[in-house]
Amino acid sequence: MGVYQLTTYLETGKPNAYCYEVNIVKLARKFAVNENRQPVIIVDGTSSLYDFSDFQSNNWLMGGQLRVCRHNLKKFVTAFKDAGIKLVFYFDGSNVDEKRHVWISRQNEKIKKQEHIFQKLKRGLCPNKNLLPALYGAFGRFILQHELDCEVLVSVGECDEEMAVFAQEHNCLAFLAQDSDFLIHKGAKYFLSMKHLDIKSMKTLCYNRAAFAESLSLNGDHLPLLGSLMGNDLVPFNELKRFHEKLCQGYNHVITRVRRLADYVRKYPNSDLSKSCLLKIADDIGGDRNMAVFLESSINCYNCKSVVGEDRRWGVMHEARIRHTTCEIPPFVYPIMRGKPYELSVGLEDFDGEMEAAAKVYRPMRQRFYGVLLHDDPAKRDTVEEWCVESKKISEAALNVKVQRVPGNMHPGLLRLWTENTSVINRRRWELFLWCISPALDRSALTYIDPKYYVPAAVLYYLVHVDEHLLYDWEVEAIISQAVLLQTMKDRQLVSLRTQIPEPRAVQVASLFGRGVTTVLLVMAACGVPLKQMMPWLYYDGKLFLEQFLERKNGFQRQFQGQVQCEFLSIRKFVYGE
Repeated sequence: MGVYQLTTYLETGKPNAYCYEVNIVKLARKFAVNENRQPVIIVDGTSSLYDFSDFQSNNWLMGGQLRVCRHNLKKFVTAFKDAGIKLVFYFDGSNVDEKRHVWISRQNEKIKKQEHIFQKLKRGLCPNKNLLPALYGAFGRFILQHELDCEVLVSVGECDEEMAVFAQEHNCLAFLAQDSDFLIHKGAKYFLSMKHLDIKSMKTLCYNRAAFAESLSLNGDHLPLLGSLMGNDLVPFNELKRFHEKLCQGYNHVITRVRRLADYVRKYPNSDLSKSCLLKIADDIGGDRNMAVFLESSINCYNCKSVVGEDRRWGVMHEARIRHTTCEIPPFVYPIMRGKPYELSVGLEDFDGEMEAAAKVYRPMRQRFYGVLLHDDPAKRDTVEEWCVESKKISEAALNVKVQRVPGNMHPGLLRLWTENTSVINRRRWELFLWCISPALDRSALTYIDPKYYVPAAVLYYLVHVDEHLLYDWEVEAIISQAVLLQTMKDRQLVSLRTQIPEPRAVQVASLFGRGVTTVLLVMAACGVPLKQMMPWLYYDGKLFLEQFLERKNGFQRQFQGQVQCEFLSIRKFVYGE
């Protein structure tokens, strides 16, 4: 969530008592002396990925340079480690049901960005809007965990709440984020701005919760009600406009609005409000008593009362929850097991172009993935809800997608797939994996491929056989060639590759491949295959793909030598079933 215009209010007239510049290293040293323990900063993971993405070049259009992104994230993490600070990264698991309208609204905003991006590219121009590439958004968390040895946690419910609870339980030094809800939450001692962070000087803006409350003659317990009445994801600002205008007598500048709302909130003793108080506030807002329900939900979120329990009806659920919260599996596996929908947000796709939306392309694979994941589900679900952006118009209801059941006795049970390490179970893992890619695939097909290429080979096999007209042969070969060439290149060579504005078709192919990677890794997680050695930075680089795409489109067939040539041919043979 985010409190409407709260950051604007805080930063107006800065520095002041509640918004001022701090040196994080000095804060950490003082904390370590006073508390006699290592300072811990809890980081909004998604915010960190956005702020450390390279949107100045065109690399992101092709899915990003994941190995280079790893280098940038390493500098960020190292700066804090050198200051004696432990970072804990928190990422969203899935959307909570109450916020579906927010998800839809944000996807509509992204569709506008998406249209702008492709309109610019079709004119040969660099877009000045951006979207986080699918691979970076999905696997940045795994870079932090597997490559940089950071503690990475994934939420089960509302991410902000779980971060606040973690901060309280572990006496964290600070939140590092940009979501203004963290000023409302209790928890860490400080709320530090990710947006204003200068990693070289280790300085940023600090938003002081206690000073903010005191400046309005409130106490900390008033802030959940204040934040709710300012407007957030659960209590939309548009529903509060008339109430604000009445309080402010038509003069609705943010400074006046916050101060008048504080005057209103001050008459209530704290945020643990009775039903009668909530109904009274709802009446004041506009007479719709349903507003009392939204207010209560919002206040409970800030007070961290909406805890998600664990479903014990299915023996594997405890293992699934652990793997989910500790970021060992992609974030949609556990929610689907809990009955939540699968989500696919807006990506770098041209809905006015000739290529079908990735959500539709990979749906048959997802149906088989659901069959593996829900094989022994006690609820015996036949369908899974999907919220996928497949066109410019987002559906008002989820699509019910049929689960494709695993045939025969191939499936030994999800708990055994995930926990047993025997030759029999390992064979079943790969049989199920290949069945999800295509029921026509035989396990022996993987024999001659290096395991690090299993994922790209599986994606390309699927794309070639699901629709023979989806990709040109030279596009398939461009993806294969960049994967094998990547093994021979150092990071500095990848950085030095020429940056250029790609054509829309190249962006679309890169995005389709990236969506395929995320889908195949869902399949692997369901089958119990360890993901660490299957991560996309091992076989994909956006700049290198664009180079190979353009070379092959223009008829240049690079001649590989030795091992590189052998690997290229073995992957191609698998993809085309030769």
